[in-house]
Amino acid sequence: NRAYAVRCAWLEPGGSPYLASLRMDQARTWDEFRDASNYSHIPGENMIWADRDGNIGWQAVGIAPIRRNFSGMVPVAGDGRYEWDGYLPIRAKPHEFNPARGYIETSNSNYTAPDYPYLEAIGYQWTDPYRWARGSEVLASGRKFSMMDMVRLQHDYLSVPARTLVPLFEGLSASGRVESARRRLLAWDYVLAPDSVEAGIYVAFERKFLDNMRALKIPAAGREYLRLGMKRAIDFILAPDGDFGEDPMAGRDAFLLRALEEGIATLTDALGPDLDDWVYGQAD
Repeated sequence: NRAYAVRCAWLEPGGSPYLASLRMDQARTWDEFRDASNYSHIPGENMIWADRDGNIGWQAVGIAPIRRNFSGMVPVAGDGRYEWDGYLPIRAKPHEFNPARGYIETSNSNYTAPDYPYLEAIGYQWTDPYRWARGSEVLASGRKFSMMDMVRLQHDYLSVPARTLVPLFEGLSASGRVESARRRLLAWDYVLAPDSVEAGIYVAFERKFLDNMRALKIPAAGREYLRLGMKRAIDFILAPDGDFGEDPMAGRDAFLLRALEEGIATLTDALGPDLDDWVYGQAD
């Protein structure tokens, strides 16, 4: 005998996002672009500006209610204590114009300064930062980029997590196909190329790594409701604690080898015992 109501800010009258897009398409200056963005009554997104004079800008958009005494993360009583106090103007959301670094890279990552006063109006959950990290790495080179450079960046297959995880196999040892796979990974360039056996090995290992870390760090009662991102999993493996055993470093090494062994078992079952058949980009 309890009712729940859900209110969507982006259903407010006048919030049709395509009208904001039309305004942005017609903007001739950064200020006009920001004014147009102020009509983007949508879930949060990043909008990027560039003009013929070389100016660049970023504006976070999305309609965000102001909650004075609650987060919006869980249901609250509908007795008037938890009403919205209007909306945060979109122009007041984070933005940037002609940063000194010379580029803007968002890639769905948390681009908000930690001291921003309305963090609850931005969000609580973010994708892993690796697309942003790789894009920033390329763009920060300081060189001029062509259209084809941008195409190549859009199709860049380098795995930043692999560049962190694979070196942890240095100094470890296994046997049989697991040892062969370990050595091949250590000689790999971390690129998830479709014709790469090493990429196939790594992806199989990575899946088991995440599964096992989730089982280690999230209590069984919470696994149905919680996910574990790659960034957090890597944080755990780089600073192992007592969850890995009385000797956390030795437990960490055993954890990595077990994930690799399980990944190899998966590949063997699916593709056979020959490592050269474990090509990442094959159809099956």
